[in-house]
Amino acid sequence: MSAATEPPALSTVGSSTEKPPRKSLYPWLVVAMLFPVALLNYLDRMMIATMRSSILHDIHDIGTDKRFGFIVAIFLWVYAAMSPVGGFLADRFSRKWMVIMSLAVWSLMTFLTGFAHTFTQMAWARGLMGLSEAFYIPAALALIADFHPGPTRSRAIGFHTSGIYAGQALGGLGGYIADTSSWRNAYYWFGAAGISYAIILLVALRDAHRQGDPRETPRIGPSLHVLLGTGAFLILVLYFTLQGIPGWSVKNWLPTHLARSSTSSKDRLACRRRVTSRLRVFAAQ
Repeated sequence: MSAATEPPALSTVGSSTEKPPRKSLYPWLVVAMLFPVALLNYLDRMMIATMRSSILHDIHDIGTDKRFGFIVAIFLWVYAAMSPVGGFLADRFSRKWMVIMSLAVWSLMTFLTGFAHTFTQMAWARGLMGLSEAFYIPAALALIADFHPGPTRSRAIGFHTSGIYAGQALGGLGGYIADTSSWRNAYYWFGAAGISYAIILLVALRDAHRQGDPRETPRIGPSLHVLLGTGAFLILVLYFTLQGIPGWSVKNWLPTHLARSSTSSKDRLACRRRVTSRLRVFAAQ
């Protein structure tokens, strides 16, 4: 066989000893670092519902359920309006910095809420908290997707989502702190915790490599045309709207309903005993 037709020799150097490249643990570290941020994102917004009576006792010009409901709702209105803006910016700029700045600003607003003494101050604090929190979820989910482009993406997002629900559950700590010290301390402590954690993320969190120039993303007009013409997108928007209305109504007013239903210390004690008894039965199963 001539040299021109002879197949090239296969190199065997290191073929039996080479190992596949070791996968980095950093993508999962990113998810772990974002878990406390997701927790604080929901804990900070949920505390107010569990501290209603303490806040109304301290800030007299709130006065009525209608005005308290406005303070609760303005957060959601601003959050809903600004979330698409957060997604727009997360597609064009550093997602790391979007996460850190969102955490730092809403934690600062949480901290400053503890200094509110009027209805107007509380309303502004809640509105600005909604503005700053709206930038977190789009940037965080996009950052997780950047680090988990393959079969681990759903697990990573699921773990992050569990931080959201942990924050909702722990929102009840606000009521405990209000009863044992002051509702203002809840905002001081968790606000300071968020600001401190933002400083840690400055060092530990980094952006993933993205293909191409992030600024060369589609324009708003064509993007909306595609989205509004996609049936699955419209169904998801409708689904989350319909479940969000009763969901947030229950989250924001159930603590008030329970407090009013337990009109005496005897009622509260009986309620605690019933809950404790049911938990013991559940644990024994």
